[in-house]
Amino acid sequence: MNVSIEKKMMFTIWTLAKPGSFLAVGDRFGLSKSTGHQIFKNMITILANLLPKYVKWPNDTSRALSEKVFEARSCGISGVIRAIDGCHIPCKHPVGNAIDYYNRKRYHSIILQGS
Repeated sequence: MNVSIEKKMMFTIWTLAKPGSFLAVGDRFGLSKSTGHQIFKNMITILANLLPKYVKWPNDTSRALSEKVFEARSCGISGVIRAIDGCHIPCKHPVGNAIDYYNRKRYHSIILQGS
């Protein structure tokens, strides 16, 4: 089956973001369970191979400095070098799948995550 890279990426992001089986997600994207599973495995392999290019682990010196700064800013929490947080950005609900953007705070939003 010839599937565009855009569809493969959206399928993979959806699969990572939402609980559901390959059968259920594949149905949403017009893919069989086995095709969806193969696409997912291939895309995760590609992303894992790109990981070292975009995610840089700190060396010992920068890790020690980050830990010291975080401990000072957090009133003594030690052993932490990074933190991740997120926020909801309100948005108009998309036609056709508004429920996918309805959050636990009872409004439509997209999530911004940063470190």
